[in-house]
Amino acid sequence: MPMQLKSAPLLLLAAGTAVFVAGCRPVFGPHEDAGLKATEAVLSETVRGVQQYIKDGGTIPPETGNVTYLIESQGKDDWSGPYVQHLGSDAWGTAVRVRVESQSIQALSAGPDMTFGTQDDMQSLGPLPDM
Repeated sequence: MPMQLKSAPLLLLAAGTAVFVAGCRPVFGPHEDAGLKATEAVLSETVRGVQQYIKDGGTIPPETGNVTYLIESQGKDDWSGPYVQHLGSDAWGTAVRVRVESQSIQALSAGPDMTFGTQDDMQSLGPLPDM
């Protein structure tokens, strides 16, 4: 019995060390990997949808933070969508954000921690099409 008690702190120390080391960089298990892959697909689809929206209409989307224009015409006569199959939420239920800049389109996910501006954020980047 005393041997078990002596070894227990060593196991806790080893486990604590592993958690500390793992905490230095993201480590994802199978469930998180599936979420990352699903989110990558949503982000890529969103970028392609925005690119096609711009090609069809010849204009930048009305609101870069709101992606409902990808599935609803919003009264636009030359709308040819829907441009995506699923309205952008990542695998953790956080709404995807879109930024359209002078040369590029970014689709952004807050990642597994569901907070934008942290290390696990994800993005997909695509070129701005000619208008």
